[in-house]
Amino acid sequence: MKKSAVPFLLTVIFFGVFATASFSAIVSVTIQNFAYHPQTLIINAGDQVMWTNEDFAIHTTTSGANCPTPDGRWDSGDLGAHGLTYTTPPTTFLSPGTYPYFCSVHCETGVIIVNPAAIPLPTGQQIFPPFSAVSPFLSTVPSQAEPIGIGSIAAGGNTFNVQIGLAQASGPIDVYFALSGPELGPDTMILTSAGTLQPLSAGLVPWMSAVTGPISITLLPDTPTSIVEPGTYTLYLAMAPHGSMSSYYLWITNFTI
Repeated sequence: MKKSAVPFLLTVIFFGVFATASFSAIVSVTIQNFAYHPQTLIINAGDQVMWTNEDFAIHTTTSGANCPTPDGRWDSGDLGAHGLTYTTPPTTFLSPGTYPYFCSVHCETGVIIVNPAAIPLPTGQQIFPPFSAVSPFLSTVPSQAEPIGIGSIAAGGNTFNVQIGLAQASGPIDVYFALSGPELGPDTMILTSAGTLQPLSAGLVPWMSAVTGPISITLLPDTPTSIVEPGTYTLYLAMAPHGSMSSYYLWITNFTI
């Protein structure tokens, strides 16, 4: 049921409950049965990679295309104990490209593919299938990105938050954020640059204007579902070239209380 005459979500966003967060990732690879899993790993610029040796044999992760000659980008040295790990420094994968590597002991191979450093500006109208994520997944490939995280409720928990994470864009963009659901009444509400909500029927206005990113913001941190009216809520995030909505990317997620 509603807790007050003023919708809870509108009140919280109006008073600006924002928290910043970081969504760069440490992505895992295991070494098992004398092979890397996955053998080909796709990451975003700025991510780190952690290898874990799940064999009892000695292995390494050594950058280069010609085993056993390294190219000097990274070298774990011997990972000689079951469960031993190696993580690349934060500066290893700042540039997009393909990075082959090998085990200098057995010459099994793997590849790290780093996505471009920026999301290209949209040149058409692309709407991506709805998804449900605990936290945002940043990608410079728009169809792979999941820029809205909804917290523990995405995994069956009883709290939610709204995390927005977008990688760097290749030029100035406007970002639009809207939401709908029982707590908000019959209209879809759009978040304004002032942190207030207004009906979408009153006009489409950007939440952020002329930014390039990256964007990393949390709205409504750790909100108990018990204080929000039950029903299905839908969240919309769009990015468009600054000053125009003729082209855009639109991502959609939803959750049910």
